[in-house]
Amino acid sequence: MEHAESFNMIPQKYKSKIIKLHGVTAIQQLTGCTSLKEVTFAEEFSYYHRRTIHPYMLPDSLEKIEFHEYGEIVIEEGALPKNLKELKCNPHTYIMGNIPSSVKLVNCEPSKMNIKTKPILKNTDIVTYENELKQGTLTQNITDLWIGFDNDKQGLTQIPPTVIHLYLYGPFNQQLKPSIFTPQLKLINIVNENYSYKDQIPKNIRVIYGEHTN
Repeated sequence: MEHAESFNMIPQKYKSKIIKLHGVTAIQQLTGCTSLKEVTFAEEFSYYHRRTIHPYMLPDSLEKIEFHEYGEIVIEEGALPKNLKELKCNPHTYIMGNIPSSVKLVNCEPSKMNIKTKPILKNTDIVTYENELKQGTLTQNITDLWIGFDNDKQGLTQIPPTVIHLYLYGPFNQQLKPSIFTPQLKLINIVNENYSYKDQIPKNIRVIYGEHTN
């Protein structure tokens, strides 16, 4: 198995012989890897920015793909390699379009697969969020909403009806208002040491305590 750092020094004519590659930080490193069977992406690939994988970026020879547990990744329809057998996602991997039944999915969030439109992310603090709501300037059609709390006094009273995944983090212990449990909401991730919210949340909404959803 080649590591991406040393892989960059390999002449292009030898890249076609690489079968496994570990620690990929940029999709361009896969160019010319026509025999590549397995690839593992490094944390740096998606930690700071959302990465979108378009059709033909990944070699069709790939049979196994593994993403790091951090970062947000969008795989567009038609971008999965034709010979893919196993895909190990992170909690924030969105897969557009249909996934062949022959592909083994590991740690993939079911509600983020086979989606038809790209996710729209909003990451903000509660004060800014409430102000945007009042002013009518909040980002439209949000699907993933991250809200941070600076104290335990200001509660969350409402969320846009388009939100599918809600992430709450920071020091807070107020009640969760029934008005936030919209029909579209599928997942609430509470990144907080206070785990007293479970009884307030409807049974049809998945609840995760901690940073990850896998």
